[in-house]
Amino acid sequence: SLTGPLRGIGLLHKDLFNLSGRDPGFGHSYGKNNSQQEDAKVITQLKQAGCGILGTLVMAPYACGATMQNPYFPKCFNPLNENYAIGGSSSGSAIAVASKMSYVSLGSDTAGSIRIPAATCGITGLKTTQGLISLQGVTTLSESLDTVGLLGRYAKDIELILDVVVSHSLEPLEAISHFNYWLPKEAMDPSITSHIKSFLSRFEDANAVDIKEYSQVKRAADIVMAYEINRNYAE
Repeated sequence: SLTGPLRGIGLLHKDLFNLSGRDPGFGHSYGKNNSQQEDAKVITQLKQAGCGILGTLVMAPYACGATMQNPYFPKCFNPLNENYAIGGSSSGSAIAVASKMSYVSLGSDTAGSIRIPAATCGITGLKTTQGLISLQGVTTLSESLDTVGLLGRYAKDIELILDVVVSHSLEPLEAISHFNYWLPKEAMDPSITSHIKSFLSRFEDANAVDIKEYSQVKRAADIVMAYEINRNYAE
């Protein structure tokens, strides 16, 4: 019988995680049987917590695409409105959550692949710090920048799953006495900024900083990503 905090819960995930007996399709195929294949570490963690893996989800080919455009699979539709765009590359993960097929779905984010579809489908997306969730058994796009993250309708759902799959314990917010934060004004709606600042006002020593070098850092990350993608998939 299933045991653990997630017992009996079935989830769907982006098709770039190794599954027992199956290689992922990585957005360009339906995957293939492989009797030697073992579960990705994050999938093992979910199963050990009692979670069932119901299936895999379509994604932009090679996890490299800001939209759902994919010539290898039937067209997908945004649950909010069939005429709305769907972001990528974790497109199926966002659709499954927004349409209530899955409470939470694993995705990956290298340069927006969780955050973009979460925004277009009106749900919550969490891009984690690299290494917080194991990349073992996860198909690589750009190894220096890849991260595993979560999509969910509610932040609380994401928190419950995150507690199971993190590689090290997270420090509770209440225990953090000092931190700096940066809000990119040109990229955020003022109403969102005001809510974030209201939340941060709960902390005694939270200081706003200005990352003036952001455009240069972003450019450097783009160069690294382009180099690694070309090296991994030029053929």
